[in-house]
Amino acid sequence: MPWTTPTLREVRSLVRDAVHASLPGADANVPNSLLRVMSDNQGALCHLTLQYIDWLSLQLLPDTAETEWLDRHGQIWLVNADGTPAARWRRSQPAWRASRASSTAP
Repeated sequence: MPWTTPTLREVRSLVRDAVHASLPGADANVPNSLLRVMSDNQGALCHLTLQYIDWLSLQLLPDTAETEWLDRHGQIWLVNADGTPAARWRRSQPAWRASRASSTAP
């Protein structure tokens, strides 16, 4: 089941319902009341957090990540056993050629 981020209107409604359920007799649906303003503010902050989580979920996989995140994925996952980046190994000379050049002939 794919994730769909709720709209701002839906989140604000959820927060108002939560206030109504938590505070017996309180009504967060009265326009310009303190509870309404606080509920809508909380809903907007929750919606912003959900949008950030939605964006962050796109950065976790390389096929949907942005360039900075792809670079970071490469720094984390593309490392050889000796700690050198895998891209550096491809640009340098092969290991057998380096060892042959450093050895002296008898």
